[in-house]
Amino acid sequence: MKKIFFIGFLLSLLISIEAFSIDSLKVSKKTLFLANVSVAENIENLSDYKIEAALSLAIELSNKYRFLSTPEIDSLLKANQLKEDLTAIQIAKKLKIEKILFLSINRLANMLRVELKSVLTRDEKKVSNGIGYAQLNYKDTLDNFIYDAALLLAIQRAFASSENSPNLYADLEGKLIAYPAEPLIIGGIEFQNNKNLPEWHLFNNNAVNSYFAAQTIFEIAKETPRFAVYDLESRDSIYALFNLHIIENYRPPTSYELDALNTLEVTHYITGTFIRNEEGANIELYLCHITKKRLEVIRIESEKLLSDSMEEFSKKLRAAAERLVPFN
Repeated sequence: MKKIFFIGFLLSLLISIEAFSIDSLKVSKKTLFLANVSVAENIENLSDYKIEAALSLAIELSNKYRFLSTPEIDSLLKANQLKEDLTAIQIAKKLKIEKILFLSINRLANMLRVELKSVLTRDEKKVSNGIGYAQLNYKDTLDNFIYDAALLLAIQRAFASSENSPNLYADLEGKLIAYPAEPLIIGGIEFQNNKNLPEWHLFNNNAVNSYFAAQTIFEIAKETPRFAVYDLESRDSIYALFNLHIIENYRPPTSYELDALNTLEVTHYITGTFIRNEEGANIELYLCHITKKRLEVIRIESEKLLSDSMEEFSKKLRAAAERLVPFN
């Protein structure tokens, strides 16, 4: 995991918030405000200010609403001589705010999860929910997570989902583009050797080489905007929660593994085969949907390996993985 100060992102975040705040004064938009946020105990050094700043930017980037910050709500309550002990729905009705938002933020290893609930002020029964995941990629010099980039992305994904608008952020540029993204796990690659053929060293150490294969696939798949891809550490943390401590990366997944993943909302799975043959070996990767302890194959990509070379093995894995998941 990279250990850097994500200063560039912080600066752009603050600049963007200021710019959108100015624009929002010029354009009449429906308003939203955050009524409550719940943060898991294992999330440290994440202030309410950073949470609200990320939410504000995500809302403004949607170009549909204007976010009212806590200081703005307080000022409006005072300006309208309203009591400060009003409920969230009472505040929203008094100030004519369109929707009330509730956030829940959790973390499992290196994966951040944001659940967003949106309540329509004029009809409290109309509640929409969205969940967004994002991989935590950065730490500071004290080994603390830097949440900014992942938090914004997870909130964008959750908000787009709650609005039932998958292309809500599709017209933005660079790292600000976001889509609702379902969780994806890189699983085992089944090694099938043929001892009647000349020996290949790639099949001599299945435990090491299959882990290498899974990590190589992850390095490619993590860049897709359409899935929230768990790294192998976070994947194994899921299994550990269900007392599945010995996962063999060179075997197909068991029903127990799939049941554990399904319980924690993981919907997609990459697996595959590495089969020795007379030409050399064949790599086949499968993108699957998890359905009740079984895998439903969505897409298959394959590559032929003609030499017993780790470098060539990596190259072919990457080529197949690049075609397996969407990158736009």
